[in-house]
Amino acid sequence: KTTFLGGDRWLLDFGVNRAGVVEMALDLPRGHVVTLRHAEEVSADGRSLDCRTLRSARACDTYVFGGNGPVRHRPRFTYHGFRFVEVSGVPPEKMTSAAFRAWGVSADMPETATFVSSDPTLNWLFDSARRSIRSNAVSFPSDCPMRDERTPCLMDSNCAEDMAMLCFGLRDFYAKWLGDEVSIRL
Repeated sequence: KTTFLGGDRWLLDFGVNRAGVVEMALDLPRGHVVTLRHAEEVSADGRSLDCRTLRSARACDTYVFGGNGPVRHRPRFTYHGFRFVEVSGVPPEKMTSAAFRAWGVSADMPETATFVSSDPTLNWLFDSARRSIRSNAVSFPSDCPMRDERTPCLMDSNCAEDMAMLCFGLRDFYAKWLGDEVSIRL
């Protein structure tokens, strides 16, 4: 969903929280700047980002166009936790449904179990939990993909480890990771 905020500003709603990046496909003149700010929530009126959960993380990508024709750009050395992206620098005549696309990132974790029921709420709950595990598995288990501190927390991760081990076959991974954590702390 795309909401025009006025001028050259837009609010994009990608429907679900994820860890990932936003790919941009635009053709703008040399020196033109497009900025993308990411967050998991919006204000009550739905017209601005609510960045409280980010703490001090800026979660912002800026692209300066070189003037060499159409550009398809996807950041490769960062990722953000987001559902919403505020875009500035895109004139209304350049905004199309294909201009921005969200891509999720996570460690390579093949699914080993699934869940489907006749209850849409239970299916949504399972899918949300599965997506949360993926979003918090980029390089190492983390507790939040959106804020300034993404370190693993031994106590918080315990809430999700059983499901992660069941759905993604991560029993050996967690055994080694927890062993490494204990040996590092000793």
